[in-house]
Amino acid sequence: MENAPRVKTGIPGLDELIGGGLTGSSSFLVAGEPGAGKTIFGCQFLYYGITTYRENGVLVTLEELPHNIARNMKTSFGWDFNKLILEDKLRIVDASIARPNDISRNIPMKVKPFTLSCFLAEEFYAEIEDAVKEINATRVVIDPITVLGMHFKEPFDVRKEVFGLSRVLDKLGCTSLLSSEIVRGSQAFGRFGVEEFTTDGVIILYLLEQSTERIRAIEIRKMRGVSHTLGLRPFEISPGGIVVHTRERVLGRTPLAAAKATTAIGFDENRF
Repeated sequence: MENAPRVKTGIPGLDELIGGGLTGSSSFLVAGEPGAGKTIFGCQFLYYGITTYRENGVLVTLEELPHNIARNMKTSFGWDFNKLILEDKLRIVDASIARPNDISRNIPMKVKPFTLSCFLAEEFYAEIEDAVKEINATRVVIDPITVLGMHFKEPFDVRKEVFGLSRVLDKLGCTSLLSSEIVRGSQAFGRFGVEEFTTDGVIILYLLEQSTERIRAIEIRKMRGVSHTLGLRPFEISPGGIVVHTRERVLGRTPLAAAKATTAIGFDENRF
């Protein structure tokens, strides 16, 4: 896979850590605790995919309402999702569990509502497939897959459904990001402990305590068949989105590897 075509992420610094970009037609887990930046990460991947690399995208939101996402991205970064929807470059599949009866909220009606209250995998997959084919999308973000686990009691069933979803997206020729929530203090890469086994790569976003403040760090935990940078790299959420600082390192063990230990963290720009 080292020579496979690469998909640029649109996140400054990240492609440098993963050998030039994500492998195409593959699925990747983006994991982190609440507030780490998972939704921004996914939206940036879609926005710059469309506006810079001319690759249309589909956002499947399972938690946050589409109008909230569109408003936050426009206000914080100037990313106009409504415009992209109207131009048939972006589709949003709205499967948010908190969706009110009035789903419009100034979002173009090309947002497709889908009810997950009675989950049927085949119908859910079909909605995503239709959205992908409608605009010939090659990028998909599902945020967060954690919600899917609410419909199943056994980890095996969660793993089966997430694996099935990844395979559907891969067959469509899409490069996909699936976000998952990490529970603070847990040593798993997701709430159910199975998410990392269903994807081709794992990217972890951390909020780490340093003295009296928190710093953001990213770790490329897994990239199947691809040489990638090991260790933690700091990142920031700038007015233009996420920026990874590749020439800096964050010292100390990750919270996942040292959930019960005290972590010493600091920057060392001389090590890379």
